[in-house]
Amino acid sequence: MLSFPDMICTSMEVFLNSAFGLIVLGGGVISVAIVGGLYVAGLIKGKKDDAAGNLIDILQKTVEEMEKKVDKQRIDIDELTTEVEELRKDNKRYIDILQGRDAQTQKFYEAAFESMRVSKETHALVLTMATGMQNTNTNIEKLIELMSKHADVLDHSITKK
Repeated sequence: MLSFPDMICTSMEVFLNSAFGLIVLGGGVISVAIVGGLYVAGLIKGKKDDAAGNLIDILQKTVEEMEKKVDKQRIDIDELTTEVEELRKDNKRYIDILQGRDAQTQKFYEAAFESMRVSKETHALVLTMATGMQNTNTNIEKLIELMSKHADVLDHSITKK
């Protein structure tokens, strides 16, 4: 009788020499090759998935940083918009002041025009008074002259008597 290892070798030879044995052997080799290929493909795909995951993480961080920058820029834009509005108001006020259209200058103009009107009226009154005083002065001079003549006449008539 054959020993156990010899028996196995003989059985294998017989099995492998049969068509069924060759098909099973070929199927096994092909199965091992396919499983190995799938394993390698899985490893490569896993690395690709890890790379894609890393890329997604990097992109998410980039998006978060950009959102922070956009929020800061929105705040900056709001502040600058407010500042521009204030500068425009100041600019308009300065233009109004320089062109004399502000309320304070308008009040000054009104007071100045009123002062000029009063000054003109006062000047007219002073001229009228000066003319009146000149007429009065002329009349006083005439009166003095008449009084002097009258005094002379009285003095002359008293000395004749």
